[in-house]
Amino acid sequence: MLKTVKKKIKELKVVDYYFLLFLILVLGFFIYKFSRKAEVIYVDLMYEREGYVTDNVPPEYWKIMKIKEGDVGFDSFGREVVDVVSLEQSYWRNGRRNYVRLVVKMDVIFNNSSKNYVFQGSPLLIGNDLELNFGESKFKGKIVNIYKSIEDRFDGWRLADAIIKLTAEGVEPWLAQNLRTFTIDSKDYPIETLSSEVKSAVEVIETADGRLVEAVHPINKDVELVLRLENVLCKEAICFYRYQVPLTVGALFYADAGDVFLPDSSIEELNLTFLE
Repeated sequence: MLKTVKKKIKELKVVDYYFLLFLILVLGFFIYKFSRKAEVIYVDLMYEREGYVTDNVPPEYWKIMKIKEGDVGFDSFGREVVDVVSLEQSYWRNGRRNYVRLVVKMDVIFNNSSKNYVFQGSPLLIGNDLELNFGESKFKGKIVNIYKSIEDRFDGWRLADAIIKLTAEGVEPWLAQNLRTFTIDSKDYPIETLSSEVKSAVEVIETADGRLVEAVHPINKDVELVLRLENVLCKEAICFYRYQVPLTVGALFYADAGDVFLPDSSIEELNLTFLE
């Protein structure tokens, strides 16, 4: 049997080898073609900064001010592959910076083998970073949601109430008194103060002999707060207040009630009660 096969191989001509190579290429092409298909999907992106978990201060307004609904992005061949569906913003410190959630519609490839969407050669996975260019603007964000239609946007997300503990440190006395009953009376995103305690602010100072010691500030106060946030959205390990403000232990939380604001305060504890 082996001798017969060897004999047949020796009898092959150059044209036969070319024909076999052609068959292999055609077979490979069809395997590649039918294992991938073009699709259109929607992706939600949160603006990414270095130290996303522990330093989630939102971007300066000028970094996103030129991006608007209807903007398009192109690939290297000049084909339109990304459309901005919406740019959702939550103002921080009177608009000097904004939390930003970008919703885009994208032309992608679905890989049947890995069951992942692929954009310009890279897989789209929740938690991964994605950088997009829109004319003169660049947006680098963290993927927080992937869905096939606008109606499916919040499928798979879980609604929860969150209780967070934090301390507003070194605030002026008038603000400390107002923070004791900090409330946002909103139908969709209310915040209620469950408990509060005002203490003299403690700061670290350097003594005359170079030692670092803690000392009580003569004026400023620390305000320990336990807040209840309603309608928090969670998916996998990511939770958001107002769809935009990340909630993780160690992250900075900021809220503005109009007449009083809660300054940047690190979340010390986070407890979730899922409603669904």
